[in-house]
Amino acid sequence: MARHNTEDTLKIMGNHSEVFPKLAQSILSAYSADFRTFSTRALQWFAVDIHSSSTYHSQLLDALTTAAACTKTCITQALKLQSIFRIIERQW
Repeated sequence: MARHNTEDTLKIMGNHSEVFPKLAQSILSAYSADFRTFSTRALQWFAVDIHSSSTYHSQLLDALTTAAACTKTCITQALKLQSIFRIIERQW
């Protein structure tokens, strides 16, 4: 997965209804720290590129909320980023 996803990649990934929930679940339940880290980074990368105008934004927020229950990751940074984007969009 590339750090900066193209719009086409985001659309393909977003259209798979299980991508975000499975990433969130793997953060909570994977035994491998490397796997948890990869899943965390994947959600963070999506959070950088997916904004509230996107059709799959709510799926991302659900996944971030689920993943936030894990205290071993820094998923809160992705949630913070999403909230900042939302505030900026409301100001426009």
